[in-house]
Amino acid sequence: MKKSLIALAALTAFAGAASAQSSVVIGGFVDLGAGKYTGSSDKGIIDGGGTGGSRLNFNMVEDLGGGLKAIAGMEHRLNPDTGAQGNANFWGGYSFVGLQGGFGTVRVGRHYTSSFLQVQNQVDPFGGDTVALLRQASMQIAPAKVRFANGIGYGNTFGGLGVYFDISEKGLDTNGAVAAGNVNKPWSAAVTYAAGPLWLGLAHENPGASNDKLTNLGARYTIGGLTLRAGASNGTNAANAKVKGYLLGGNYAMGAGNFKFGYATNKTANVTNNKRFAVGYQYNLSKRTFLYTDFVRDSKLVTQKTGYDFGIRHNF
Repeated sequence: MKKSLIALAALTAFAGAASAQSSVVIGGFVDLGAGKYTGSSDKGIIDGGGTGGSRLNFNMVEDLGGGLKAIAGMEHRLNPDTGAQGNANFWGGYSFVGLQGGFGTVRVGRHYTSSFLQVQNQVDPFGGDTVALLRQASMQIAPAKVRFANGIGYGNTFGGLGVYFDISEKGLDTNGAVAAGNVNKPWSAAVTYAAGPLWLGLAHENPGASNDKLTNLGARYTIGGLTLRAGASNGTNAANAKVKGYLLGGNYAMGAGNFKFGYATNKTANVTNNKRFAVGYQYNLSKRTFLYTDFVRDSKLVTQKTGYDFGIRHNF
């Protein structure tokens, strides 16, 4: 749960009036687990329990009047076991400024692609976290990109329908610089639909090279405490080879616990790269803190096919 910090008492009457219309929300989480990844014999502390990593973010909103708001955000990634920076960029998660109103939301800077945030990140029962994450073995496969840099993004919702689009000045690699091999301006778009227990998503992205492109489909359906999930990817990589993958899974909430399970696979040029099966359990100690454990098996690996973790996360 994030905690809103209203601007401090102003030194002047004018500043006081302005601060009443502005807010800064500080949030994030600290996550550490013990275990091992598939493909590795190393056992020990795992930062963030997976690839997500712990983070600290600042999200700002100023009411400009007439339904118009100024927004800005910055997110830092870190490894809490050592205190080291978790990304080459200090603001490795995102750093943007924009406007929000009846027309929707416009962000300029570094942010998540529409394909990733609105579709790929909505289907994995593990949320892309822990050693058992499934999205990178199915939907978020090369040439998929997680963020755009030097870009502009737009999003809006109309009832249960959401539309999203972003385009970048050829900057989609990890550090926000121009990605090697990009000859086009990278872009992605997504459409989502939510009605009661049903959620559907469709996304397409062109990461910027001559031949790469990827389309994602995602779906969720909730029946009581059970949420069923499915996703698929289809496209070509920069070498113009066919890529595809799919994910099937779900989670079942019971009391303070949440059982998770799923299967994911992907292919390049009809050669299977991975077949991943995963199960996990999360126990909520409070609204902000939970314990978790997971087990995963990658059957296509020659050695070290299994992974596991035991961890704790505190959200703030």
